[in-house]
Amino acid sequence: MIKVQYLRWRCIVKVRRYRHARRKAILLLRDDAERRVIAVATVNVPTEHLSNNEVIVKSVEENRGILQVLSAAGVVSDPLRWIQAGGYTMPVCRLLIGPQGPARAPRRGTPDQAPFRSARP
Repeated sequence: MIKVQYLRWRCIVKVRRYRHARRKAILLLRDDAERRVIAVATVNVPTEHLSNNEVIVKSVEENRGILQVLSAAGVVSDPLRWIQAGGYTMPVCRLLIGPQGPARAPRRGTPDQAPFRSARP
């Protein structure tokens, strides 16, 4: 389980899929008993071709700083390219984790034992 600090919330990172597009989505859930969605960190742009392990990070307006947080936590790569959608320029990144956590072995311990990670936007 990967945890990050996003704005004022301590969050758990979850990878899900958009219902109709079947593309991967990154959610930040509040790290408490309720597990409320704090942010949907990605956006689905049906006209944009993506590889299976790519996501479009919604790093605009209310999600400002989310790219830096996800990158620092090892959730996404640095941007591979930038796209225009909805009047915004957004990064396409490689997703580095799967639904169950890191796709590669963590450096120290397991994802559940990893220390709380904080990154400032």
